[in-house]
Amino acid sequence: MPVDNIEIKCEVRKKSDLPVCNAPVIFQHIFFCEHLYDPSKGSIKQLPAHIKLRYSTAGGDADSRKRKSKCKEGENVSEVENQRADSEQKRLATLDIFAGCGGLSDGLHQSGASITKWAIEYEEPAGDAFKLNHPESLVFINNCNVILRAVMEKCGDTDDCIATSEAAELAASLDEKVKNDLPLPGQVDFINGGPPCQGFSRMNRFNQSTWSIVQCEMILALDNVRNFVSFNKGQTFRLTLASLLEMDYQVRFGILEAGAYGVSQSRKRAFIWAAAPGEILPEWPEPMHVFGVPELKITLSGNSQYAAVRSTASGAPFRSITIRDTIGDLPAVGNGASKGNLE
Repeated sequence: MPVDNIEIKCEVRKKSDLPVCNAPVIFQHIFFCEHLYDPSKGSIKQLPAHIKLRYSTAGGDADSRKRKSKCKEGENVSEVENQRADSEQKRLATLDIFAGCGGLSDGLHQSGASITKWAIEYEEPAGDAFKLNHPESLVFINNCNVILRAVMEKCGDTDDCIATSEAAELAASLDEKVKNDLPLPGQVDFINGGPPCQGFSRMNRFNQSTWSIVQCEMILALDNVRNFVSFNKGQTFRLTLASLLEMDYQVRFGILEAGAYGVSQSRKRAFIWAAAPGEILPEWPEPMHVFGVPELKITLSGNSQYAAVRSTASGAPFRSITIRDTIGDLPAVGNGASKGNLE
């Protein structure tokens, strides 16, 4: 194989070497396998017994099975529970803005990064769905500007809050229980949200509404449609970055393709990550699936261009995920007519 075709070094282990742990674990460039693909016959086979993976470090299959059986018998339950408890303690206390039914919160929770304690959603049906999906969270079904005003009133910071008269009136009229449930500065570690994309979509003709940027203690993550970067000649995007930098946040921005991360469709999203001084600003996740799109570049000053991650059009560890992979096991649905096509 030509050296130019090598992207990076990786490690391959047997699946039996996979650590026994209920806590989320991230393996950087480590792949676990239990089968072998035979390209001459186009078939998948069990790994032959004589194959010894060079980088396997778990001490062999027998030891791995022994550890698994002990855990099942309860001998190492306390260790596993301690790992789970330690993982839970490290989760970031999160506020989800524009929360919808909670998909973003669910993904972050599954990754082990956060636990959503508060959520703001304007639409009541979506807010009710969020409550069902995340019963442990406090959900505020209201405009985020009203909630921000109420939080600043609770903290005595109204002099620093520029709010519309309507937002101020609605914040003052909130139920006392709602006000008591509002998070205080220092309680929120992480704010995530995807502001409504209609304002930045080419389909929208009424795009004069404004949205506030909310300061958080540690980390902020915003995502929107790709057009957010170029909307209003890029002024909204640059204002967002400038506002975060003015508050001394570290900032990282880029456009990512969901298809390169295992989604069965093309979905380009603009992301802004920010971290408070002294905190670690996360790197972008590495795209792991082949997806036939070029690098997603952002034009900077001087006509220079920036891409957050490399394109996987020429190769990646995993193949593309197709629609058939996603819904191929669903039963066929007929249209109830005698003809397949209706005019």
